[in-house]
Amino acid sequence: LTLLLEAPLAALRCDDIPVRLTVQNRGTGATTNVALRYALPDGLVAAGGRRDFEFVLPVLAAGETRQALIPTRAVRSGNVSHRAAAVSAEGLRAEARAETAITEPVLRVTQRGSDSQYAGRAVTFSFTVANEGSAPARNVLVEDFLPAGTVLESAAPAVQESSPERVVWTIPVLQSGEAREFSVTVRSGVAGTLNNRVTARADCAEDAGAARESVVRGIPALLLEVVDVDDPIEVGGQETYIITVTNQGSAVGTGIVIRCDIEGNFAYLSSDGPTAGVAADGIVTFAPLPQLAPKAKAEWRVVCTARKPGDVRFRVILSSDQLTRPVEETESTFVY
Repeated sequence: LTLLLEAPLAALRCDDIPVRLTVQNRGTGATTNVALRYALPDGLVAAGGRRDFEFVLPVLAAGETRQALIPTRAVRSGNVSHRAAAVSAEGLRAEARAETAITEPVLRVTQRGSDSQYAGRAVTFSFTVANEGSAPARNVLVEDFLPAGTVLESAAPAVQESSPERVVWTIPVLQSGEAREFSVTVRSGVAGTLNNRVTARADCAEDAGAARESVVRGIPALLLEVVDVDDPIEVGGQETYIITVTNQGSAVGTGIVIRCDIEGNFAYLSSDGPTAGVAADGIVTFAPLPQLAPKAKAEWRVVCTARKPGDVRFRVILSSDQLTRPVEETESTFVY
């Protein structure tokens, strides 16, 4: 008996690996009950989870050759050692060996970027796609899923496909040990957490990915405006001052306090607004407004009576938790 075991010298982890056993009787007489035996080595799988194979040939005539084909598939990279034997009833025995080097691409994605940024400013996420495996990665598809609510400003290198939700790059071949650099720059006008997610996939490789968060911090920006409804007015007439606070920023303003100084030409009558006002000694102080959302407005009104003529000033002072110094606004009213 002679036995030949044929298997690919090299294969990818995802490849089919056919194992062919060829037994031949080179003698001048027949041999009987020839058993071909092959045990599946670690690193290979076969249909149905089968691990041991045996094929029995009742008669193998002189000069006759028979073959058995065992379809297998690799499940990991590394060297695989095949072993097979042929044994006949007459005690004839033959053995054969073969080696298969199984390689695979292994993708790895690492991402970096700033931990925080202010709303309205650019945020850049940079990342690396590397092949740390033992085989080239082919048809690599790199996708960056952009943070929700952001606008893409730039990407490097030039993308093959883009939408408001994602950008895509393709790499025909990423050699073993090779790495490529990428980046996206986005902008968000509102405070919140930006989550940038990257995935990479290739033929015969496990998908890889990485995510990174960047906190977008908002800044409250309070605009104070004061206007009088009527100007000029007569002595004995009423004047209404409208005080408007607008949060022009990107974060909630808190602890907003309005104080009004009324000159002696006027006498306080009433006030209203989102918080209650208290008047004493020519000063009206409103209770704190707990918060004012970005782009929101709050309006207070103070009504006074003109007691004597003159060029009168109505002064409003604004303070809040975020302001380190108060903001002042003055409105002039002419009383005759």
